[in-house]
Amino acid sequence: GRWDIIDGVISQQSLATDHRAFFGDPNWRNYEFELEAKKTGGAEGFLIIVGAKDSKNLYWVNIGGWGNTQSTIEHEVNGNRSVIRQFVPESLETDIWYNIRIAFRANRLEYYRNGQLVFTENVGGKGMVGLGTWATSAEFRNLKVRALDGSWEYKPEIWIKE
Repeated sequence: GRWDIIDGVISQQSLATDHRAFFGDPNWRNYEFELEAKKTGGAEGFLIIVGAKDSKNLYWVNIGGWGNTQSTIEHEVNGNRSVIRQFVPESLETDIWYNIRIAFRANRLEYYRNGQLVFTENVGGKGMVGLGTWATSAEFRNLKVRALDGSWEYKPEIWIKE
């Protein structure tokens, strides 16, 4: 896929599967990744990546997966992905901005959509964050990562319009 940045909005418009973009520090721990995301077309939702050591070892919150019908957490180890929690019925409307927040601790992940807790899971660790699409085009904006204790905050400068 091709990722574009226009006026502070990150866009991935290919409907092919498994497009990912990463940023941050693989040693980040106990943080919150917050952003706005919008599905612009295709059959699925989008993927919010946390705890990434690299592109083959990570967690992703799959929002509106399986034909835009449900959400879950998947864990990828050495390139092999598995679903690690029960599915939650959830879909995304096209061309609607959603506020997404993932809190990622040493032993717990919390997923919030528009301020409402959707699910928690007893997984965690450390790692970078990222964005992904699967058979969907999407846009992302207002990305920020901050320590849960307030000691640091990161906003990718390349994605900020001056």
